[in-house]
Amino acid sequence: MKPVIDDLRSRGFVETRAMSLTRALDQLHHSVCHMDTEQLALLKRELPEAFALCQYYGKKIPMLNALDD
Repeated sequence: MKPVIDDLRSRGFVETRAMSLTRALDQLHHSVCHMDTEQLALLKRELPEAFALCQYYGKKIPMLNALDD
């Protein structure tokens, strides 16, 4: 999770908020990665910002699903 924390810190977030946001992104990414095709399509349609955050997180952490379209 360090790459995300470091990126958030470079954007101006304080350490405690960067860590909290990173934990939230980790949980969101985990949930999205376990969605079936129908639920994933619903998320992309109804909450595209949440999906974009999952992609951001997945691309920052090696070995995670980047959720590329």
